[in-house]
Amino acid sequence: ALLLSKAAPLVKRQGFASTGLDTLMKAAGLTTGAFYSQFSSKAELLEAILQRELSAQHDAFPLDSLEQLAGATRLYLSRGHAQHADMGCPIPALAAEVGRAGPEVRETFERALEQRQRRLAELMGDENRAWVLTC
Repeated sequence: ALLLSKAAPLVKRQGFASTGLDTLMKAAGLTTGAFYSQFSSKAELLEAILQRELSAQHDAFPLDSLEQLAGATRLYLSRGHAQHADMGCPIPALAAEVGRAGPEVRETFERALEQRQRRLAELMGDENRAWVLTC
């Protein structure tokens, strides 16, 4: 959990592929040996970061009404969110990384996008508009 919480903002800011394992572990105050006790590869770490970040984002934006959706959209499109990508949405920050990753990572990402689209479609009553907003 410590590694994920420290690594996520770093990779969203600097990119996953360009952030070395030593840098990630130093940010968490852990050794490389500690990494391999939790993960078998750096790709597995990316998948764990994506799962954590996408789940946190899902939980942070309750979408029980169109008013909540409008508020979440305003926050998402705000200057503050754009200026602090390391603390924001993992989708734009890590989408290119996901495209270069293995099938497990891509499937995790795809499931999260589909879940978000379904949630928005239920609220909005329109599958196509839900895809537009998801994108």
